[in-house]
Amino acid sequence: LDLSRIEARRVEVHVEEIDVRRMAAELLELVEPQYAHKGLPLKLEIEERVPVSFRSDPDKVGQILKNFLSNAVKFTESGEVALRIDYSEGEQRPLRLAVSDTGIGITAGKQRHIFEAFRQADGSTSRKYGGTGLGLAISRQLAHLLGGEITLESAEQQGATFCLELPLDYEAGSGGQAGEEPEEPSLDTGEAPGVPAAPMSASLAGKRILLIDDDVDNLLRLTPLLEGMGMKVTAAGDTDEAVSVLEEDEAFPVVLLDVRVPCPEAYDRIEATRREAGPGTIVLVMTPNTDDQARRTCLQAGADDFLATPVDPGDLKETIERHLSGER
Repeated sequence: LDLSRIEARRVEVHVEEIDVRRMAAELLELVEPQYAHKGLPLKLEIEERVPVSFRSDPDKVGQILKNFLSNAVKFTESGEVALRIDYSEGEQRPLRLAVSDTGIGITAGKQRHIFEAFRQADGSTSRKYGGTGLGLAISRQLAHLLGGEITLESAEQQGATFCLELPLDYEAGSGGQAGEEPEEPSLDTGEAPGVPAAPMSASLAGKRILLIDDDVDNLLRLTPLLEGMGMKVTAAGDTDEAVSVLEEDEAFPVVLLDVRVPCPEAYDRIEATRREAGPGTIVLVMTPNTDDQARRTCLQAGADDFLATPVDPGDLKETIERHLSGER
């Protein structure tokens, strides 16, 4: 969703004066529990020539660096990770914020794919380490939005260094997107191509819903539909990501989970989601198989109800409203 909003030019840049050293310290404090859990050292090195501050969007810079640091701890089993900040006077993008690790690295032939949405080094990477491969695609787009660039230096089994290069002072339009009018269709219209909009619902207005689906097309269809009903949507690309959201975020009244192929693994996803969501959350499953056996198995796994796919907007709205009102 972040990626689509950037590409649709729906993302605004909020420029502030950013204290370099404070930002770095807060970032390390934020990710420290991940590193401590793994017993992996995390170092901070700031070159003396680095200015006290620079002007950019702190949230977007932070999002990029958090992605670098999260990837580093994920793909590094031993050694260390370092956040290094230096300054090259006279360059178009003189501020360099680099995260280096001693992890599995990336072969030269696969580096050109690493910033593509849903692409990691290979299929086994996502199976072993998790994730959808969207983080770096989003980070690159955000860097461009800020007038910056991301570079990569790596070799297989020799670690990787991801570097965010930024200007000291953001200039409007430097990324070619900020301040421009959005293109259609946009995610903020409450309507998606091929999906009729459901009317705004007073009972659903402001209610939070976690949408779990590994198909980006489904996310892009369902998110504006749910937002058009008045709900606040958080999206997750897989069960692992959803569990992380449920662990770190406040409770969601509703979870909507896509299970395209009923099988033991799919029911494990329902059980894991139910377990993390807790008994107070309504878990709704979307599935193409709605026969009695599938229904019983889904309910036994922890679902409260399920809808046939492709989902009818009216049925979706009615089902969510009914469960939130306490009816079953």
